[in-house]
Amino acid sequence: MPAVEQTWSIAEESSFVSVGYVRRLSPDAGLGSPCVSPFLVGNDGKDRLFVDVRYINRFIRPRKFK
Repeated sequence: MPAVEQTWSIAEESSFVSVGYVRRLSPDAGLGSPCVSPFLVGNDGKDRLFVDVRYINRFIRPRKFK
């Protein structure tokens, strides 16, 4: 990852943590956690930080709505 993109992603991650969207775990806590999702950087005209929740979605029961 280029240095500029890495700096931007670290700042964006910090804003996610400060708002409460995600929680930062220590490496030891991350090893014991059943659901840890990676961040991905995407660019569709504007840089965006995505959380890959495909693994977590396997444990969520689908809810049906009318």
